[in-house]
Amino acid sequence: MREVEDALHKLPIIQQLKAASVAHGSAAELEVLRSQGKHITDLDPSTNVEVPAHGRIPGANVAVAGPPVEGGAADTHQYVMTRPYLKYSREKAQHNLTAGSLRGPGMVAVPPLVFTKTGHGAKQLGGTEGDSTIVLHLGRSLCGHDGIVHGGMLATVCDEALARTAMYNLPGKIGVTARLEIDYRKPTSANQFIVLETELVEQKGRKATVKGTLKDVHGNLLLECSAIFVEPRYARYFLDAKAIKQAIEG
Repeated sequence: MREVEDALHKLPIIQQLKAASVAHGSAAELEVLRSQGKHITDLDPSTNVEVPAHGRIPGANVAVAGPPVEGGAADTHQYVMTRPYLKYSREKAQHNLTAGSLRGPGMVAVPPLVFTKTGHGAKQLGGTEGDSTIVLHLGRSLCGHDGIVHGGMLATVCDEALARTAMYNLPGKIGVTARLEIDYRKPTSANQFIVLETELVEQKGRKATVKGTLKDVHGNLLLECSAIFVEPRYARYFLDAKAIKQAIEG
C-alpha cells in the first residue's frame, strides 16, 4: 500500500494537478501527514488531523483549506483534490463494493486521487464545474484474462467517476445510473495507474449526461464511456445524500 501511494504522488500528472489544486477533507489531512513523513496507513478514520489555519503545509505545493468546488480557496484554484472513501469505517466499508470489497493488496490498494474542476478552473481551462480527472491504481487481482483488468471492473470505475460529475450538477446532488455505455479501445494491463477524465455533456432538470475517457499515464486511450444519470423525484426520501457527499468528497 505504501509503495503504491508513494508512486502515485510521484506521477508527473499528479504533481501538475496538485500544483493547481486545493485539498479538501481527508485529502487535506493526508497531505498534512505526508508533510510529517507519515503514510496513508497512519490516517485514522475515527479522528481528524489538524490542518494549519493558514491553509498551507511546509514543502507542499497545495493549499489544504477551503470548501469543495466553490468558495474560499477554491475560487483561486483550478481543482479541488479529494480522496473518496478514505475515512470510511471498516463496518461501513465491508458492505460497499468500491470502498470495501475491491480494496486491498492486488486490487485497489489505495483510494484514488480525484481532482474536480472548480468554477475558477472552468473559466480558465474550459469545461464545466464538476468535470474531473481521477487517477487510481488497478492491481493484478482484478483481472479477467491473466494480466488484463476485467472489463466489468473498468465499467464500475467509469460508472462511479461519471456519477461524481453528474451529482455535482444535478439539482439535489443525488442521482442513479439510467444508462452506461463503454467502448473498449485497448486491453487495460493490470498493475498500473490509469487516468480517467470526465466531462459534463448536458444537464436538463433531473437528468445529466456525462462522457469520459480512460487512458494510461502515457496518454494511450484504453476506453471511452458515457452515461445518463437521473435524480429520482423522491430521492431525498430514500437515498442518503450525506453518505453520497462523503463518498464523493472523501
